[in-house]
Amino acid sequence: DLTVGGTFLAEVDGAHPSSFSFFLAGDNEGNNVQPWGTILVAGPNFTRTTTSINGAGHGEISIPVEPALIGNSRFFQFITRDPGFGGNLQASDALKVLFCP
Repeated sequence: DLTVGGTFLAEVDGAHPSSFSFFLAGDNEGNNVQPWGTILVAGPNFTRTTTSINGAGHGEISIPVEPALIGNSRFFQFITRDPGFGGNLQASDALKVLFCP
């Protein structure tokens, strides 16, 4: 249940164990192709946060539901460290969330 002042949890599984991840958030869908994957999140309100991936390849981040989000969509994506993948990074699929009033 998403309410102002509440939070929701974004999760990733199957990432490289015991590594780190960038968590991207933005107002728009992106298509920024990189050697290791595609950044599917774009600005103007673009943020990047880091989070840890546990030994089982799971990572999560809690996202606060702020009043400015209500009635708008946001895009989210994990970029994880993966030394076995080209460029040492790997991009997850993107998640689009519509914050309904």
